[in-house]
Amino acid sequence: YILDGELLGKLIHQDPNTFGADILHIILALHLGSVQGRGQELIAIALVRIDRLVAYLEEHPEIEDPDNIIMGGCLTRKALLYQKSSLHMGLGNYKKAMKDLTQALEIDEFYTQARESRACVWAGRNLKDDETIYAEFRRIVRENHVDNRGNEVAYAFLAMAVLGNSSLGTFKDAKAWYDKMLKASKRRDEIYGRRRQDEL
Repeated sequence: YILDGELLGKLIHQDPNTFGADILHIILALHLGSVQGRGQELIAIALVRIDRLVAYLEEHPEIEDPDNIIMGGCLTRKALLYQKSSLHMGLGNYKKAMKDLTQALEIDEFYTQARESRACVWAGRNLKDDETIYAEFRRIVRENHVDNRGNEVAYAFLAMAVLGNSSLGTFKDAKAWYDKMLKASKRRDEIYGRRRQDEL
């Protein structure tokens, strides 16, 4: 798809103080935040807008009620904090991103998307010990649907954790996680379409 940044900008400026404008600022930052010259400004604005929305939702929890279905259920503190973590990661601020993800999980401990993102950063940046990372990915694969896109990543981390730390299992256990990763990868391609080699 093509994101028309100019059109989004016009929509925002029509009524800049609405929640709709806040959401558009967030979308703009998530998709164009890496653009040289203007990206960091877009992210900074979006972070302020997210904080404004989260504060409002804390004062008006009825908006998050699933039965209200306001904005398709996307206007929740946990979803906003997840997006905020993505923006902080885009700025290279992993400490703040981890705080955002942890806050999202305090709101909903079964928000597996946030748990998976946090576990990937923990593992990729060596922020937690092997046992903690292994336990987190075990929980993720238990909570995820069998066809969840993130399963191949979780299984890969589990295989690598066992290979790197024999207290977590045997070579046979690592091979079992690896085989599950291959199955999950194949299943993902069946469901969502085959990926190009550079996407793997």
